[in-house]
Amino acid sequence: MGTGSLDLDNVLSATVEDTVFRGPSTRYDVRWNGRRLSVEAQNVSRNPPHSRGDDVVVGWNADTGIIYRE
Repeated sequence: MGTGSLDLDNVLSATVEDTVFRGPSTRYDVRWNGRRLSVEAQNVSRNPPHSRGDDVVVGWNADTGIIYRE
């Protein structure tokens, strides 16, 4: 997850709706194409934190993504 382009198999432009700090990671709820997605990001220095309203790029490689449906 970031603000620039990502060299990954799947890339979506989204907007941060909520953040939950979880120690070593942060869960971001983002809005993409009218759908709410949850993204778990590791809290490392190369990943600056994002705030509500930030436009972000979310991406993952095809062999590492997990999708849960409600």
